[in-house]
Formats: sequence, C-alpha cells, structure tokens
Amino acid sequence: MAETATHRSGGSQRPLLRIADIFRRHRKALEAKHVLNLGQRRLLGAIVACRTPALGAQLHVCRICQAVHPVYLSCRKRGCPNCQALAQEQWIAQRRERILPVRHFHLVFTLPSELRWLAMNHPALLYGAFFRIVGAILEEMGRDHLKATLGWTMVLHTWRRDLGPHIHIHVLVTAGGLLLDGSAFKHVAGLYLFSGEAMGILLRGKMLDALREYQAAGSFPELDDRAFNELMARLARHPSWVVHAEPPFRDPTHLLNYYVAPGIMWS
Repeated sequence: MAETATHRSGGSQRPLLRIADIFRRHRKALEAKHVLNLGQRRLLGAIVACRTPALGAQLHVCRICQAVHPVYLSCRKRGCPNCQALAQEQWIAQRRERILPVRHFHLVFTLPSELRWLAMNHPALLYGAFFRIVGAILEEMGRDHLKATLGWTMVLHTWRRDLGPHIHIHVLVTAGGLLLDGSAFKHVAGLYLFSGEAMGILLRGKMLDALREYQAAGSFPELDDRAFNELMARLARHPSWVVHAEPPFRDPTHLLNYYVAPGIMWS
C-alpha cells in the first residue's frame, strides 16, 4: 500500500502515520503484552488490510489517457477509521442541525469495572440496557423536577484516553425542556441540571434491576446463581456508580467532534 501523505513541520516533511501503520509496526509487541480476544484480532487484521491489495481492488481506466488506477477495497468494519470517517462526519452534521439554540449540559454516566467482562461477553445486552437506563433517568428527572421533556444526545465510550477499558456514556442534554403541556420551553439557569449523586443512585438501581431480569431469562449462562448473587452484592456496594455533571457550555457543538470516534455507539 503506497501511503505518500506528509505532515509539514518546521519547514520539513515527515510521513503522516495512520492507525494501520501503527498496527503494522507494533502489533507483535501489543500481543506480547496483552491478550486479545478473537474480535479484537480480527479487527486489527481488517484495519491493516483495509484499502490495500490484500482485499482486492477495482480498476478505473481513464478514458482520455487510458491510464489504469487501482482503487483498493475497504474492510467496512465498524471499528475501522478509514471506513467510518464519512459516517462520522455525516452523523456530526446531522446532530448540529438538530441541536436546539439553548444552553446544554455535559453529563457522563459510568459503569463499575466489575461489569466490563460481562459487557465484553454480552455487549448488545449490557450496552442496550445502559442506553435505555440513562434515557429513562433523564426522562424521569426531567418530568419530576422540571415538569418538562429534555432533549439529549448520547454516545457510548468503552475506553479511556489511554485505551484502557472504561464503560461510560457521554450525554449532551438541554439546559431545560419543553413543558409537559407543550406550552413553552422551560430554561434552567443554574450551573447544574440535576444532582450527580441522585442520578448515580438511579443508575445503580435500574442497572441492577435490568441484570436481574436478564439472569432470570437465562441470558448469562456462564453465571450460576451463586456467582450471579456474589456479583450483584459487589455491585450493590460499589462506589463507582458515578455520574459526572459539568456546567453548561456556551457552544455545545464542539463536543460532538470529541464524542465520535471509530467503534463508538450513538443514540
């Protein structure tokens, strides 16, 4: 794969590294230090092969000069930065069009580390429940405390900046909402929307209830009743049911660029 893009710095040019370049050079060292599951190994391989001869190509022929230009095929993986760049830009543009011209708060809902392995084995169940529960908390607190319907955008992150596992949802939520009777928009003038501690308590209770329902339905075959009850006991007393609340932003749109990255789920 010929990659000729360069970055100019201080009058000199140096090659512009891509994620695929880093994986090619350092994958062996990564796998020597960390145990990767099958999905992770497949994704690394797909990113390395994306838009290279390994996946084949379409040949485009210039009608004027008859020159042949190979266009290498993409891997189309959700976690590939090459394949998701356009989708990300389109999603960000759509969100910008829908953001209301009001102040917005930034909330971060975090799950305890004890749920990471369960989320890895059952991502659709855990992440789906997480999204639904965060939405239910905002809907419930907006109705009870403001008598209004809030507007929000949620994005799931499953890692920290150092790429260590860390399951959390970022929420961009309106500083107020439409009154339940639809008569007007009620603005919130304070520095915080709701109590982070109160939202954390609701997060814990609703997530534990969801886990009990999944267990009763046989969704976690790897957990017998004893192991499940021990997990629930640890989760019930865990201090890391955290909801971080930041003061409102003057311009919320810049957060959308931070929110979206390859492999992130949004709602």
